[in-house]
Amino acid sequence: SDGDGMKDWEESLWKTDPQKMDTDNDGTNDGDEINLNRDPLKANTAPTQTEPNDKVSEEIIAENKKIQTEYENLSETDKLARQIFSQFIANKQLDISLTDTQIESIVANSLINLELPIPTFKTYNEQNVQTINFSDNETLKNYSNNIAEVILTNLNTKTETVESIFNDISNITDDTKLTEQTEEILQRLNPLIIKNQKTVSSLLKIFVPKILLTEHLKLLNSFQEIYQGLDLIQKSTTDFVTIIPLINQYDSSVNNLSVTLTEMAIKLSTLSITYSNTTDYGYQFFNVIMFKE
Repeated sequence: SDGDGMKDWEESLWKTDPQKMDTDNDGTNDGDEINLNRDPLKANTAPTQTEPNDKVSEEIIAENKKIQTEYENLSETDKLARQIFSQFIANKQLDISLTDTQIESIVANSLINLELPIPTFKTYNEQNVQTINFSDNETLKNYSNNIAEVILTNLNTKTETVESIFNDISNITDDTKLTEQTEEILQRLNPLIIKNQKTVSSLLKIFVPKILLTEHLKLLNSFQEIYQGLDLIQKSTTDFVTIIPLINQYDSSVNNLSVTLTEMAIKLSTLSITYSNTTDYGYQFFNVIMFKE
């Protein structure tokens, strides 16, 4: 919080002031003193250019390194809990009575400053799909019908919404059953995971005209991100905090899918792909759903 290079939980460990960069006022900030094995609570009074006289004993260094190692091995949820707790301890040491607004601010700032792993997903490239060199109208129309059939099958497979599932998690009131109830609720993601996994499998089987390869790969990888993101969310019940970036990533994946479908529809329109039969999947999806004709 004070910009001295130390996390707030480390400030609590060393008993330094989390609101002050240089607790002992000797001209060197707390983080630098720790890195130099100096005591951030004892001012260095040695003359300039000489060995500092505020060195920390080897026993204290070893003990604190052990604690830091143990901290790094904690789950992200436990790390967040310790950071929030250290903020409360720090304010208690300063004899500050926290208001509800200040408590909310501590929690919010702890979440913002939390260094969570960014999810990475498998991505497909040209080597993973079957391409064809034909770009005549009939080939492109057949391709777009196949794509539309896969997407419509996905849309017509009725499943519970992700939003309703997440809302049920946020409504859990019994903390003692948080893990148990969250695991139970997240099992309801299974139909969504299976639906999008099947969509990815279907898209991989389609022969893709090279003229539409870029759009196809973007579409394929958008569904892959959605499928893998939901799968990771379901597996995060033992470490709740890691769900946060996964939910953000899921929202981003859904937005990317929407953009990609629009780009594909525009590209097909540019290539003058039309559908003679209103029962064609391409007509039902690209004309009716995408262009609202």
